[in-house]
Formats: sequence, C-alpha cells, structure tokens
Amino acid sequence: MNVALHNTSPHSAYDGLNYVDHVTPYDPKADRPLFDAIAEALHQHDALNVFGICLLHSHFEVAAEEVVWETFDAQRNSLDVKVVNGGPDMAELPAISWRFTNGQFCALTHGSLGLEPAELEQHKPLLADVAEILVRFDVEQRFGISVFNRGIVAHLGRSHIEYTDEKSRIQALTPQWRGPKFTQKKFLQTSWNFSRAPLWKRPFGVWSTPVCPTECLVGDVHGPWHTG
Repeated sequence: MNVALHNTSPHSAYDGLNYVDHVTPYDPKADRPLFDAIAEALHQHDALNVFGICLLHSHFEVAAEEVVWETFDAQRNSLDVKVVNGGPDMAELPAISWRFTNGQFCALTHGSLGLEPAELEQHKPLLADVAEILVRFDVEQRFGISVFNRGIVAHLGRSHIEYTDEKSRIQALTPQWRGPKFTQKKFLQTSWNFSRAPLWKRPFGVWSTPVCPTECLVGDVHGPWHTG
C-alpha cells in the first residue's frame, strides 16, 4: 500500500474522531487478531521498541493550524499536554502519535520525544504494512500508532492517569497509586506496546501486550483537574 506520512488536507487530523466518552474500548478477545497482526509487523521490521498502538479519541476540538504538544517532566515522571499554534513549519515538528485516514498518516500529537519527519520516513515500509492491517480489520477510526518511548516510566502498582481540563484544552498524565480511591472510577486503556510472551504462555499467543502506563478518566470523572 502506498501511504503518505503527513496530513495533506486542509482539515485537522482530529476531524471525525470520537469523543473519549463515546469510543469503543479495547476488547482483549475481539481485538486480539488485530493486535497480533500489528505486533508481527513491528517484529518483522525490527520496530517493537519504536512504535505501539493507541486508542483514537478526542477530548476537545483542535483546529487545522493547531497542534497538541506533549512536554515530558523527568522530575515528576509526567507529561503535560497543551494545544498550541503549529506555525508555518508544523509539518516538520516531531510527532508522537498518528491516525491513518484517506491514505495518509496524520500526526495527532507532537513533542520533543517524538520522531522527526526524516526518522518517520525510514519506517515507511512498516507504516504501509500497518495501514494495510488497519484497513483490513476496518479499525482506522479506532486505533492508531504511537511512539514506544514517551519518557514516562512505569512503576509497579502505579499507572499514569490522564486528567483533562477540556475548557482550557490542557492535560496532565501523572503517576498515581492504584489504590481504593480508584475502584469507583471509570478508566479507559489508551495505549499498548508489545513483547514476546514467555514460553509457558505461548499456547495462548506469541505476543503479550503490556498496557502502557496511560489511562483516561472518562464518564463523569474527567477530573477534578489535577496537575500532579
């Protein structure tokens, strides 16, 4: 499949994405064949440590001339996200996540830890395979791809919880202990990466899918806004 690696349309890459409360969550059983196919493609192209899968969704409107920018705070082990003007050279900004639509990969989020356009171009054969898989499974509106390393570090017993101030169009992904206070909240897994399953688990599949430490609060628990 011949694919373009940037958004050539005058519209925002977010146009048509489902609002976070209305997406179809990942189904470990039904979506397993899709995830296995993408994992195998990543393995074949030696990119398991480059890309993962993300669940496509939106929290707020983003105009065509704007970008969603991630900033990693190493001291807090967290990500701050805001909407900024992309400027005349927005196509040259390093990107972190993409959706495939209308024959092209369109960047959804950007940040200093993303891939430069020249780096992304080196993975074009892989991206063509991923595009074919997304189309074959008819999930271009549900899943996209994201960089494997966004800086945040997973710790046992913690998750990175995504809090959103939709009015100000800012977000914070902060490490939180998964204690009792979270049991009544609704979480939505939003990103995954892959590794080979241990030998004793191979009968159930070659690939394991650890959940990246990023989950959205959805429904009536989008906040309260919390910056960590």
